[in-house]
Amino acid sequence: GLAATRIGISFANEAGEVQSRLWEHAPAFSVDLVLQRLRWQLEGWVTRSGQLRGHGSTSGEPVAESPPGGGITYVRVTVEDTAIPGAWATSLWGEAAWPGERVRQALDRLAGLLGTDAVLEGYIREGRTPVERSGFRPFHVPSADPRRSHLSADGQRSDQMGSAPWPGHHLPPAPALVHIPAIPAKLLGGDRQPVVVNGRGHLNPVPAWLVTPAFREPACVEGWAGPWLVDQRWWLEMMHDRQAMLQVLVRSRREEIAYLLSFHRGSWSIHATYD
Repeated sequence: GLAATRIGISFANEAGEVQSRLWEHAPAFSVDLVLQRLRWQLEGWVTRSGQLRGHGSTSGEPVAESPPGGGITYVRVTVEDTAIPGAWATSLWGEAAWPGERVRQALDRLAGLLGTDAVLEGYIREGRTPVERSGFRPFHVPSADPRRSHLSADGQRSDQMGSAPWPGHHLPPAPALVHIPAIPAKLLGGDRQPVVVNGRGHLNPVPAWLVTPAFREPACVEGWAGPWLVDQRWWLEMMHDRQAMLQVLVRSRREEIAYLLSFHRGSWSIHATYD
């Protein structure tokens, strides 16, 4: 047999209002866990009186924007995904090797009370730059199965992460901190003239100073890598975007910090910081 790892729960009341959402649990749902999710979802529906938005339903049916009107007319539980029992590895102490299960249950509880769009998690999506690859989605969207569909930074859906070649993408190592929005900066040469990148990807003059709000005075550039050009959606006049990425190592007083810079439309900005 198979065990349910993802279920859908729907409620309807006498007024014709419907409230639906998906739940995920590993290694598998037991009867007690299904009843627990039923209670959480119903309590959340009642608690969020007048706070639900119209796109909260996963089934496309109307969603209540007020307290449930009348009694519950039906409860529907559907199995959305399954796994072979015992497929999840167990730890030395006999618990399923599923990281942060208690945290996941707590966040599921919050999502049930506040709404599925109120609790978000970060994830890596397709794209070229660290900013494009950083995204947020509702916590209940499954992320454990790599076969799940993902949205790219261009809004296109692919069947598997990493399926697109993404020429010009940012190479490892990945930065520790991505700045959204990017931090404005100035990259200057030895004579304090602005550094620019021409159409062929050449720097002029040689970078010597980085000016950023993070430092009280200009930081000395000790090294750099790049730049590499990123030319995106050149076939769409309104969406065409071109920028140059540059990695720099700077020293401010006794501290060395590595940044990922972007040169876009004549201005520099800090997109990410390396640890």
